[in-house]
Amino acid sequence: MRHFVTSTGASIEAPTKAAAAAIAAQYGMGEISRQDQGPPRPAAKMNLNRARTLAEEANEWPRCGQDWPMDAEEAQADGVIRELDPEYARYLDMV
Repeated sequence: MRHFVTSTGASIEAPTKAAAAAIAAQYGMGEISRQDQGPPRPAAKMNLNRARTLAEEANEWPRCGQDWPMDAEEAQADGVIRELDPEYARYLDMV
């Protein structure tokens, strides 16, 4: 299935542009203005090795001991570590 956007901003999922135009006409959604990429794919779940690497990079100079806020990827890594390796999480809390 392909995704199309109408002149009114509605999103239509159909196999062809002609089918999308027919659906848009039937429901009064305007004309097909462009083909869209569709909904974004969900991000892949972070693995434990990548999470540990990010945690160790965050503890290196110049950030170590400064209590800098975590970015989104580091926060995700922290959650993965706390879920999958609680012993390593306790070690990070002590560093």
